[in-house]
Amino acid sequence: MIFTIMLKNDHYKSLFEFFSTNQKKAFKLLAKYSKELFSEKILREENISRPSMQSSLTQLFAKEYIDKEDGVYFIPDRAFELWARKNL
Repeated sequence: MIFTIMLKNDHYKSLFEFFSTNQKKAFKLLAKYSKELFSEKILREENISRPSMQSSLTQLFAKEYIDKEDGVYFIPDRAFELWARKNL
């Protein structure tokens, strides 16, 4: 897995750079917390509003960078998730 992340580092970096500012914030918070993304404490950490967080997650979901199951968002590409946790 570590080797995969190293090989795809530039790819993941490029993908992330194409995200909007709020999508970057949402993705970063998702990688870090995965649950309770809409709590005031977590939203305040990246200075993002609840509507902006919801909109960004919806956009990332539509582009298939994230997924949702039983009301919980997650990053389906495990290597991308680990890259985000390490680099963001």
